[in-house]
Amino acid sequence: MKYFIRNIREKMIKKEFKEIAAYALLIAIITAFMYGYIVINTRLLIGNDGYFHIRFSERILNEGIVHKFPQIYFSELRESFYDKHFLYHIYQIPFIVFTNAIGLPLIYAAKFSAVMLIVLLFVIFYLILIKWKAKPREAFLFSLLFAFSSTIFAFRIIMPRAITFGIIFFLITLFFILNKDWKKTLVSCYLFALGYFAFPITLISLVVIFASQFLAFREDYIKEIAANRKVISAAFFGIMAGIIINPFFPTNIIQGITTDLKASIFRAAELGNAEWNAITTDFFFSGILPCALLLIAAVIYTLKKREKFSAKEFSLFSLALFLLILSAKSVRILDFFVPAAMLFSAIFIARRNLLNKKLFKTLFAIILVIGIVQYVMFANTMLNEKQQDFSACAKYIKENYQERIIFNSTYDDFPQLYYYLPSYYFIAGLDEYYLYDYSKELFNKYRRFSDEPSASLLKDFNARIVFVDLTQKPKLGEKLQKSSEFKREFEADDCMVFKVVS
Repeated sequence: MKYFIRNIREKMIKKEFKEIAAYALLIAIITAFMYGYIVINTRLLIGNDGYFHIRFSERILNEGIVHKFPQIYFSELRESFYDKHFLYHIYQIPFIVFTNAIGLPLIYAAKFSAVMLIVLLFVIFYLILIKWKAKPREAFLFSLLFAFSSTIFAFRIIMPRAITFGIIFFLITLFFILNKDWKKTLVSCYLFALGYFAFPITLISLVVIFASQFLAFREDYIKEIAANRKVISAAFFGIMAGIIINPFFPTNIIQGITTDLKASIFRAAELGNAEWNAITTDFFFSGILPCALLLIAAVIYTLKKREKFSAKEFSLFSLALFLLILSAKSVRILDFFVPAAMLFSAIFIARRNLLNKKLFKTLFAIILVIGIVQYVMFANTMLNEKQQDFSACAKYIKENYQERIIFNSTYDDFPQLYYYLPSYYFIAGLDEYYLYDYSKELFNKYRRFSDEPSASLLKDFNARIVFVDLTQKPKLGEKLQKSSEFKREFEADDCMVFKVVS
């Protein structure tokens, strides 16, 4: 009899495992096609920063860990550099080796690595739901909804940047914290700190989660005080280990305090950066509407039924709400709001079997349709959007100039210029703050050049070659052509190259 019962149990476990694996594979196929179709079919890389990341990963492959970065010449990075996305750059290296082996351009290593991270993101989300006792079918449907939930989120994860890498660690760390697994929290926080500069979101999440539990579930919190303290300590020490047991210590701490904090939280008014701007009404409706509808539906349901959230649900709800509020300060926070909101919604609905009820089936279907329509429009826009292409100008510079310092008229042109011209030096890149922090006088001259271009302004930069981005600075191109101090050397659709007349 015992053998018979054990045999039935083993078959049931095997059957459930097959079902879980089948849905996981289906999610991988759907998301690989959904996002891979966009990423692979755009001729160039989506966004600009991916050019820097893949070329920098190649440099690590060829030279080892990089401690100096003179390519952004007028900055402290020239002599003292730390890699904020170290593990992400290591992650990209196998894709570089693979594309080199099959003879594809380096740009495809960035594309393949981006698609792989996207697939991992949604599969991990699905597996977290499974571990939290969601049925495989429900976990699959919510993972699918997550994939269609936000066009802004979709845009940010298709860029070959460390964003998706960070979101994956954010979800994994949330899972370990809420499961109160201090050992895995320690490891996860350590790797997060090594892999993506937004790792402080872990500490924010930790405070919100345990503060909400203390306020709303005080008795339970006190009963589990020992476990809670272990998790909190593990997260803190994991992050500290990621900062200290780090190939860039202590440069990472010094620059983090003296530069990065001022570049982000205390950013000077004259420095613009779209990712640090507040969320707009358009961004709300195109970016978080499905997530917001699910959060509102959950609140209405609990009020109507006079139910209470579980501790886990309340923690996730509080975190999602707090991240939504933080989005008023920075669009970057949407990277974490969307997965937190979807995780809460999935757990809330699965725990109550609400997808078996007509009202929630209808709501789920409506939200999924909204998401699919938004995605189709988004995919069409991305595939038809004209992308900046500086390859022709970069090729001309490489073939004709020995001068190594190039005056790039716009700082955010740096990633693509670095991709094509990795041995050249540029005036500003990655963030204008590096030049601003290095010398406010040079920064003001750099800005003034676009309005009043003159050879005298270039003397302090020791530059004689000017690269002009015609998509952003068409008027600068016109002014330089009219000036007797500059000679137009080359022109393409998106850029021009000028040289100071001797």
